[in-house]
Amino acid sequence: FYIVFNIIIMMPNNSESSLDDQHRIELLWEQREELVVENFAKDASFRSTSHGAKAKKFKQLNIAFTIPTIVIPLVLSGLSEVLGEFKLLNNVLLICVGVLSGIQALLGFSEKYQKHSNFSNLFSELSDLVKTEMAKPKSSRVACDLFMCTVRLRRSNLISRAPDL
Repeated sequence: FYIVFNIIIMMPNNSESSLDDQHRIELLWEQREELVVENFAKDASFRSTSHGAKAKKFKQLNIAFTIPTIVIPLVLSGLSEVLGEFKLLNNVLLICVGVLSGIQALLGFSEKYQKHSNFSNLFSELSDLVKTEMAKPKSSRVACDLFMCTVRLRRSNLISRAPDL
């Protein structure tokens, strides 16, 4: 603590360097900046669509593996007296139910569906945010550099957390 304190005291005090540049002009909304932000919106829209397609695929797989695991045991229990002579068929169907349940648990279709659906919505929100801002007149928009930084950080955050496509 003592060493750090001495270093801070011995550093030259250059108050000029901490002041804002009074001649600095805010980054204006020009065509180049608008193109960058619109590309962020297009990318977010594409990712939203891609995650939506993956979510749909995993939803269908989840349904395809869940319904038989529910229906087959119900049918077998209701027809147990009729199928009493066909024990082999009964056992094969129960093994199929076990295999389907195992595949569903191992591959986690419902969890994958939920994640892709969630990220489809999040990317769609980001795209809508950019489109809404770009629809405003330039004089009413958020500062260009601030908005670009915010959108870029949100996009990077979403990409880093999103499940693989």
